[in-house]
Parts: sequence; C-alpha cells; structure tokens
Amino acid sequence: MIATILPKSSTFHAIVYNEKKVAEGVAVLLEKTNVSGLAALPGYATEDLQQFFMDYSSRNSRIRFPQFHVAISCKGNEYTQEQLVEFAHRYLAEMGYDNPGQPLLIYGHNDTDNTHIHIITSRIAPDGHKIDHAHERRRSLAAVDRLMKHDIKGKVDSDVAKAWEYTFRNVGEFQVIMQSLGYECYSKKDSGKVFIKYGGCICKSLTVAEVEAHVWKNSSSIKDEERATALKKRGAQIYGFFNKQKHSCGSRAEFSDRMHRMFGLQLVFFGSKDNPTSYKVVDHYAKAVFHAPLALEKLKFRTYDERVTASKETIAKTLADNPGATTKDVNKEIYREHGTYIKESVLHIDKKKEALDESVITALKANNKAAWKAAHPSSTHVSRQPTGNQDAAHLPLSAPRLSETAASSTSVNRDWEVGNDHNKDDLDEQMKRQMKP
Repeated sequence: MIATILPKSSTFHAIVYNEKKVAEGVAVLLEKTNVSGLAALPGYATEDLQQFFMDYSSRNSRIRFPQFHVAISCKGNEYTQEQLVEFAHRYLAEMGYDNPGQPLLIYGHNDTDNTHIHIITSRIAPDGHKIDHAHERRRSLAAVDRLMKHDIKGKVDSDVAKAWEYTFRNVGEFQVIMQSLGYECYSKKDSGKVFIKYGGCICKSLTVAEVEAHVWKNSSSIKDEERATALKKRGAQIYGFFNKQKHSCGSRAEFSDRMHRMFGLQLVFFGSKDNPTSYKVVDHYAKAVFHAPLALEKLKFRTYDERVTASKETIAKTLADNPGATTKDVNKEIYREHGTYIKESVLHIDKKKEALDESVITALKANNKAAWKAAHPSSTHVSRQPTGNQDAAHLPLSAPRLSETAASSTSVNRDWEVGNDHNKDDLDEQMKRQMKP
C-alpha cells in the first residue's frame, strides 16, 4: 500500500483534475462528506466544488495553499476500492484530518492496472486552525506502515491456516497457494525459511520444516486412496475446462479471469509478466495444486476473426484431404482446434454464426447424404405418387413412400451433422407425418 502526497494548491485544482476523469468515464466520486451549498446538490458543477473548498479554507487567511491531495494505491487489485476507502479514513485519522465537520472528497480511478483512490480535503480544520504538516511525508510513510502491519498480521495468519487445508506436495506448491491468495512467497537458499510478503513488506516467515509438516504425504495417509481418486477425477475435469475455454478467450488475462470466476481455478505463472515460462493451477474448489493441464505453448489465444479464418481453413483442408468427409468428420477437427462447429450449414462460434461458402455447404450435404445411405442399405426410397382416389393413409407402413429428397433434407443432415445417432422413434414419427394426405 502506498500513500502519495500530491502538490498543494490555492485553487483546489485537484478537483478539476478528478472531475475531468469522471467526465471521461475513468473515475467515479465515491464519497462527498461535509460539503454544503450548491456543491452538495446532485447536479453540482466543478466550479461549485472548487468554490466551496476555497470559501471553507478562507477561515484561515494565512494559509496560501490549503489543498491536501493524496493518492492511495495498492499492488494490482490486492484491495477493492471500498477497502481502500476504509483504509483512507484510518489514514486521515493518523494524519490529523479526522476532525468533525472536515470536508472530504474521495474519487476512485480505474485508468491504471493498480486499484487506487484520490483524496481531497483542506489543510484547515473546521475551527480555523492549520492542521499540522510538519514532516508530512515521513509521517505519512510511518502511518501507512503502522496501519498495514496492524491489518496484515491477522490476515496473513488466517490465510496461512487456510493454505494448510490444501493438498500440496512440496514447499514450492505451498508458495504457489500463497501467491494465489495475493502474497509474494519465496524461500532463500540456505536460510531454511519461507518468507511471505504483502504490500511490499515481509509480514511473516515460516521454517521449511513447518511447511513440510503439512505436505500431503506427511499430513495424510499415503493410502488415502479416496482423496487420490477424487484429485485424479478433478484433474481430468480441469483438462476439459481448459480445452473448452481456451478457444473463446482473446488473451491470457481473459482466460485466467474466466477460469477463476467460473471454476475456482487460479493460474499462477512463473517468469516475466509478459513472457512466462510455466504455470501451475491452484484449485480453490478442490483445495489442491495441479500441474499445468496444457503446455504453455498450447495456450494460444486468437481474436474472433482469426478463429473464423482458421476454422474455414481447417474445413477446406479436411475436405481436400478427405473429399468424402461429412459434417461430423469436419466438426471433430474444427472443434478440437478452434472450439467451433457446423450446424445447419452454418459455422457456430461463441454463440454467433458465420456463413460458409456455398461450395462447402454443397459438398457437406452430398457427403452427409452418401454416408447416410451407406449406413442404411436396407432403406428404400420410393417417390410418393398416389393415383386416382387412392388414400395414401392406407399405404403399408412397412414400405413408407418417402421421397429421397425428404429423407436427406431432415434426418440425413441431422444424423451426420451434429454427431449423434438418430432417435429411431422420432424418425418413425417423421415418416408417419409425411405419409399423411
């Protein structure tokens, strides 16, 4: 956690800066306290807020630059904006800005990778005295350090206890669990210790022996076959999740977020941020650490248009390699490679549809029809041509007079397109309906 005291001002230019961010859609006013007059109204203008703070600060005319503007930020998204606001109030109390009636503005910004807020108040207390600013930056650092140590001690103890409940096989996997909970966790060679770091500070250290005592083979019976079976089954599920979801994500960040949000799986990468070398998966649902289900080089992410183009190229290649390929054959290839499939002569991708070339549609329909005929050699297809007053309803069911076109237009394409076998009763019902006069 970092508190950065920003430049002072006689006109409260920080209000202009933050309100401009709000207008641009990258910030929001989270709190407005002890503000009155036009500035308190829902439709206030930036100038109204500025004027209020300048009028308020005029109660001590000796202070030329009354603006107190500070930004509080954390690493990445360790804290939510709401948590930062709660921290900000305790920080202001430490710095002497918690007087009853003290005006205050807090803005939340979302224009950087780090969650952060901006605080604006006056260096003038409600009774007109100047709030102490001696050694302000040094006092600010000390205040943050005190508050963080107070907060972190209980949190880290709780999270370490939580980590003991997970199945892990070595010290390295324990470190991965702690990283998934938002900490930096590492060991130093020959130190015999594992260090846990949060908010830029080492907040706890454990001996390697303490950690190893909780390794699965030490904390559970080696013959714990039920747990081993459950983890093996879960590993297969995770592999399936990865294979299915990797196709519809455009980036590693989007994929990681989806796996965490949908399945409780957190990916912890090793190496540089932009060029990781490997990763492991922490399963918060099964409380276990898994090796990478897919090699890092197989986690390739493409845009929607790239997947459409690649799918069409695979379709063309499949038909070139096997001119008799049915839609079912093609779907096996494009679903495995791109997470797409063909249904009703249309390419389906991420709940959207893309048209196929007419030549592809014609070829697949012909191949579907040929495959259906080959799989149903005993079927007879006689054109239905009742003459005179003959009632078609009296034709024998054993020899249904379905046209060849009718058979191929519904049942054939469905059978060889979706990839499932016919429902025989459903097919019989279709035959009966088409035989009605």
